Amino acid sequence: MQYRETKEGIIRNDLKMLFKRISLRYKNDVREIGVQIENAQKAYALSSASLLQARKETYEEHLAEIAEMERLLDVDDPKMITMIESYRRGFLKGIAAITLKFINND
Repeated sequence: MQYRETKEGIIRNDLKMLFKRISLRYKNDVREIGVQIENAQKAYALSSASLLQARKETYEEHLAEIAEMERLLDVDDPKMITMIESYRRGFLKGIAAITLKFINND
């Protein structure tokens, strides 16, 4: 059982690392767009600034969604732990198969 719990922890940490990498990427994009918006506003390219602002807002919405997904993972929401549940089922089926083979061979 300790092996299973360790593997579940690894899966959970891999998901958290993925969330972190995605968040960092979006934050970088938001910063870059912020600079582009400032440059467009200084050049009085207001339509370009508006388009960039819309893209920035979309990225910020994505960041909020990623943060919510990470929060749901932390509270073991069923939507976010499907990988862990799938691993648990596979692990238990494997243990059951090994046990059945052991019982049948004796």
